[in-house]
Amino acid sequence: VVQSGRREVELRLGGYETYRTSVNLVDGGAAEVDVRLEQIVRDGFLDVTSDPAFAAVYLDGRYVGRTPIDGLRLEPDTYRLRVEREGYTPVERTVRILAGRTSTFDATLLPELGRLVIRGDVPGTQVFLDGRLAGTLSTFDADLDAGSYPAGEIEVTLVAPGYGTVVRI
Repeated sequence: VVQSGRREVELRLGGYETYRTSVNLVDGGAAEVDVRLEQIVRDGFLDVTSDPAFAAVYLDGRYVGRTPIDGLRLEPDTYRLRVEREGYTPVERTVRILAGRTSTFDATLLPELGRLVIRGDVPGTQVFLDGRLAGTLSTFDADLDAGSYPAGEIEVTLVAPGYGTVVRI
C-alpha cells in the first residue's frame, strides 16, 4: 500500500533510456502511467555515394559494399574510408562516426591518367595524338613526353620528312 500524495516514478531497463515522471495518488485510487521506453542509440550510421556509382567501399581495409550505401551501422569511432572503381583514381578520407548520427560521404572519382612517352630516332618527326600536334622529336633517341591521358585508346600519328606516315592505336 502506497500513501496518497505526489510520488516520483522511475523505470529502468537495460539498453533503454531511464523514464521518470510523477503521479498524484489518492486514497483508495490507482494511477496509470503509459510509457514507451526509448532505446539507447549506441551506434552511428554512414551513407556513401559516388560519381560514378557502383564503386567499391572499404572501411579500414574491409570491403563493406558498393555505392550507394545507405545507413551502414557502425560503432562510434574514426575510420579510414576508401572508395574505388576500376579505371578511376581511388578516393581516401577519414570519417568520424558519432552515436545516433549519420555521417555522409560523396566521392567524385576522376579517371585514372596514364603518362604517354613517344620514343623516336628521326629528328623533326611530328607526333600527333588523336589528330592534334603533341610535339616534335628534336634529337636522335629522344623521348617526347606527350602528357597524361585517361585510360583508353589514343591514335598516334608520326610524320617525318622523307619517311612514310605511321599511324598506331
